Amino acid sequence: PTPSAAAELVVPNKDELKRRVVDIISKLKSNIWQYIERQQYILQQVSKNLVNPKRKVQDLRLKTDEVSSRLTNVILNRMDQKREQFKVYLKMLSINKPISYITKLNNQLEIILGKLYSSNRIYLNKQRSLLRENTVRLYALNPTEILKRGYSITRTIPQGRLVKSANSVSNGQDLEIMLAKGKLLVRVFQKRYRQAK
Repeated sequence: PTPSAAAELVVPNKDELKRRVVDIISKLKSNIWQYIERQQYILQQVSKNLVNPKRKVQDLRLKTDEVSSRLTNVILNRMDQKREQFKVYLKMLSINKPISYITKLNNQLEIILGKLYSSNRIYLNKQRSLLRENTVRLYALNPTEILKRGYSITRTIPQGRLVKSANSVSNGQDLEIMLAKGKLLVRVFQKRYRQAK
């Protein structure tokens, strides 16, 4: 919704508040008159059925007046409460200025989203950097890449065991030498050992 529509959802407008107060007062007045008329009707019925109604009628009238007075006080108190509530609503409308308040919240939200976006961007860049580093390391450890740099891999035939030392093979033994492009099948006719420095 637009800021104005959002403001109307947050705080009712002045006309709506006034209408509510008028409706409340009208309903309270109607309730008072209905109660008084009902009590008067009861009083009339009781008076007709009494042999000597004077005292009873007076007592009933006093009781009716007392109840009416209490009800009136309750209603007036509720009216005062609604009036104070109405004043609070008006104060909220005049002081808080909902549209400005919502605009302020939107600005704060934009700041928070900006910070989150910046943090996520830094995190993603860091993860990309780590991924590139690990990819380079894995690429360097790839046997195919090692062979491309001029190294070879030697295995025994038919066992397929890697040869790491001249001591692990025998003269006349067949070996397979893997190169970057192709492989060689050779037979050992002499072994030489590197002398320790």
